[in-house]
Amino acid sequence: MRVVFGRSPVAVGLAEWLARAEPTVLAGRSAVEGAFLWRQADLASGAGVKAALTGARRVYVVVDEADEADGLLALLARAARLRGAVVLPLGAPAPPLLGKVPGLSRVRLGPVWGPSEPLVASWARTLVAGGRVWLADPGVFRPLAVEDAVAYVSEAAERPGGVAWTVPGPSAVRLPELAATLAKGLGRPLRTVRVPLGWALRRAGVERARLERWLATPEGPAQTDGWSPSRVVGAEGWLGDPGSWSAG
Repeated sequence: MRVVFGRSPVAVGLAEWLARAEPTVLAGRSAVEGAFLWRQADLASGAGVKAALTGARRVYVVVDEADEADGLLALLARAARLRGAVVLPLGAPAPPLLGKVPGLSRVRLGPVWGPSEPLVASWARTLVAGGRVWLADPGVFRPLAVEDAVAYVSEAAERPGGVAWTVPGPSAVRLPELAATLAKGLGRPLRTVRVPLGWALRRAGVERARLERWLATPEGPAQTDGWSPSRVVGAEGWLGDPGSWSAG
């Protein structure tokens, strides 16, 4: 059993992919539907964490904010033999208690894109329904396909004693390029309306702060102790399986 703690699209995407190979639990405050089990747990206070860890062989802690996992990390610090990984956004500060769990690997990721990303899902629903995508072009960022992110996180979680890895996205792109890639994968024409960034994000139900973090992600080479996955899906791999998209 693998247990993923978190509520972000990265946590959901990680749980979806891990569940393809082994029973997986996503633990967080609010129920999430997916190809995994769900258990309630509050990462900040630690409530429900022990129950969520029942049967865990590996644990993955996905944090988007530096202070949201203190209760969880305080409890994990007492489980000396537990192996897994803490996943952090590239460039974000580490949680204060992270040093208490040296056995867990640390993996810093660039912006992770895949079907669980709300902006991608919103675009896909609009395209499948034949609508126009509200689109802005705030700048460049470096997306990392969720499948590649999972490969790095999974490997890091198996390293005894933990490692500290950094994995940026492979190339710089803009939102219009990603929308065009999605439309091509879905076999739909890309019909857009250029609007201010705030309008586009509200339409998609995405917080502005989230996109601003993507744009502010520092550049640099990957640092993975010389390890690389045997298969890399690359810059367009975040699209996933176009046949799985629907208008629902």
